[in-house]
Amino acid sequence: MEGKEQADVRQILPGKKEILRVRKDKKGTITNYDIEGFGWMNKSEALAFTRAGEIDAVIAKSKAGRPFLRTRPDITVVNNLDSKS
Repeated sequence: MEGKEQADVRQILPGKKEILRVRKDKKGTITNYDIEGFGWMNKSEALAFTRAGEIDAVIAKSKAGRPFLRTRPDITVVNNLDSKS
């Protein structure tokens, strides 16, 4: 970890559900999300719930223009989705 400052723990936004775990395919691409209170859902369902403000995540776009979910930006890496698999 760079720097001497201690990282702040990211707080879940009130009323939004947390992504607890993810499943990946053989290529390492995230395909399913385990959402607090909802259970497992596929990528398109998770994107729709995030757009509706139900999930504590942001929608980003790949270089190819495909949408995907990310955790809200902060300075820690332990809460990134890749670490939840």
